[in-house]
Amino acid sequence: MVESQKCIDFIKRKENEPLFLGKITISYPRCDHLSKNKVYDIGYGTRFYPDGTSVKSVDPGIPEKQCTIYLKYYADKCCDKANAVITTELNQSQFDSLICFAYNEGAVPFATSTLLRTINNNPNDLINICLQFRRWKYAGGEINPGLINRRNEEFQMYISELDLTLPIYADYIEWVKGS
Repeated sequence: MVESQKCIDFIKRKENEPLFLGKITISYPRCDHLSKNKVYDIGYGTRFYPDGTSVKSVDPGIPEKQCTIYLKYYADKCCDKANAVITTELNQSQFDSLICFAYNEGAVPFATSTLLRTINNNPNDLINICLQFRRWKYAGGEINPGLINRRNEEFQMYISELDLTLPIYADYIEWVKGS
């Protein structure tokens, strides 16, 4: 599978929106203040250029078109990793939600996560899948409200194509009502 435009648009909205200055939209490197180390990104959360070099504070700015190319490059790498480790059938929204997650947290952490193991075990176990998404709420060792919101939106994307009126989802509906 490959990511949809809905996935790309979600990442654009959620990743540190580039600071585009002037008539020519240029994104400049900025420090991720939530990381314990001084980590710089550019564009839509790009920390490494396609050649593998890290983004540095002294790097020149890049236009929005290049920001989107870098986003798509890394999203495609996330898709490659996801396709290699997902062992169950998913719909497009379920897949997109996992690519959004992997783009934010990293393809390797996603590939080794309990979230993935839970989905591979049973992609309809919505209670445990929801709980697994919710675990990923820390930045710099502290709970981050932005990540809480992002994980909730990723889970909503995961369930967006499901018919929640089916009996298979009754436990999840009861759980949501009781929350």
